[in-house]
Amino acid sequence: MRTKVIVLALFITIVVLGIFIIWQLKLRNDILTKYSLACGGDWSYMNKCPIGSYCRDLGYGKLAGGVCTTYLDSLFTR
Repeated sequence: MRTKVIVLALFITIVVLGIFIIWQLKLRNDILTKYSLACGGDWSYMNKCPIGSYCRDLGYGKLAGGVCTTYLDSLFTR
C-alpha cells in the first residue's frame, strides 16, 4: 500500500514537471523569440512580461530596461 502511494506521488510529480517544462518551452518559442519583448525601466518600456516569464536586466542601469525571458531559459539556451 505504501509503495503504491509513493509511486503515484512520483508519477504525478513527473507529469506536473513535464507539463511545466513543455509550457515554458512553448512560451519561449512562440512569444518571446518572435517579439523580443522589452520590459521594465524607462517609461517607454513599461510592458509587462507574460505569465511564466520575468524581466531580465540587461545590466545597463535601472532606466535601460530589460528583456522578457522564461524562468527556465538557462535550460533552453546553449
